[in-house]
Amino acid sequence: MIMKDHPHLTPEIAAHVAGMYATTDENTFLTPDLMKGCPPAAENLVTYANWMTAPYNRWGMHNVRNMAPGTPVKRGKEISELPVNDLSKEIEGLMFPSIGGGEQNLLHHLHVTRTDAFVVMQHGKLLYENYFNGQQADDCHIMFSVTKSLTGVLLETLIYENKLAEDTLVEEILPEVKGSAFADASIRDMLNMAVGIDYVEDYNDPDSTVCQFFYVGNYKKAPKEYPNSFSMYEFLPALKKKGEHGNKFHYVTAVTEVLGWVYERITGDTPAKAMSVIWKALGCEQDAFFLTDNAGRCGVGAGFNATARDMARYTSMIANKGEFNGQQIVPAAVVETIAAGAKPEIFATDKYFNFWLPGASYKSQWYVYNDDYPCMLGSGIHGQYIFIDFKSGTVIVKQSSLPTAEPKEDTDTPYMFRTLARMLDK
Repeated sequence: MIMKDHPHLTPEIAAHVAGMYATTDENTFLTPDLMKGCPPAAENLVTYANWMTAPYNRWGMHNVRNMAPGTPVKRGKEISELPVNDLSKEIEGLMFPSIGGGEQNLLHHLHVTRTDAFVVMQHGKLLYENYFNGQQADDCHIMFSVTKSLTGVLLETLIYENKLAEDTLVEEILPEVKGSAFADASIRDMLNMAVGIDYVEDYNDPDSTVCQFFYVGNYKKAPKEYPNSFSMYEFLPALKKKGEHGNKFHYVTAVTEVLGWVYERITGDTPAKAMSVIWKALGCEQDAFFLTDNAGRCGVGAGFNATARDMARYTSMIANKGEFNGQQIVPAAVVETIAAGAKPEIFATDKYFNFWLPGASYKSQWYVYNDDYPCMLGSGIHGQYIFIDFKSGTVIVKQSSLPTAEPKEDTDTPYMFRTLARMLDK
């Protein structure tokens, strides 16, 4: 869908977005003094306690390795080349329809949405690469819930290999979750975020379930009054069922963490080691890493960190049905299964998500469009994206440090992606 009349747009949201474009330039949100000095001034010091909070997140999100515990996803010795077909002028000059009214410029949008890195590829060639806000090409940036999409590919691969059945109930694999929200959910319900669970994904409420998740996963420092669980192995079984499974979209990061636990139980290995195999096959330039909880368990719902170029390699591999660097890295059937999508009517049961991506579905931890321009995207809070347009072969990676988890101005980003892909299809 390219912007026409957005089915859920309100005048208030349109006015907010238009105002952001009108009052922002390339210097508005820069924070050059963060972490400068030995030691930095107190007001410029980024710590474990504030790295996810604006303005400190502008430095923190591409320096997470210095803030929180993690486990590496190791690259190999050989680095794959990214041939260049420079289309910087055309891409930076793109105009796209905005929910704020009229058209906006792509480069201006990157500034408004606090972009740290923006990479565009097509058919394995690098068309555009730009970095902002002090981020460098070799900096690993947190991808937040884009991590879910990587996890979805790992689980779908187990299904393809007949090591896991999509109709299996979670408690059959993880008896530890008996009595929890996940016990009688099927693997397919879990993959498609259709689990009935008493869980609030409100990033602005420090008492919400998702913030408790962040404390347990070592994303955030827990308040003193919060009785912190030691690890996800304790936190996840305590979550209770609410409603039925399978007929309603309910976005819950903890669901993906249970899928990671399923992966561990079936394979006897960690997602970090599985991703290391992929990272080496891709010929990545830098080690990536997962944030970990106190038990050293990978944060497979929101904890992956990587460079923009390496994320572009991964996304190009998915766009090419699992093939990259002369190798079939992921089975083509896995990508085809995900790209087939699920039921848009289930996705539409969540008004917020249906406002953001009207007409989409959610399959195996990816957002999927099956209209005239089939595409998939993974998305994370504070403006993280990977995007694939199958018709044009366009791949986009956007890493950002927006001040809040889900600001209104980021609603324009998928429309910008799709407009750019159509331009490149000509």
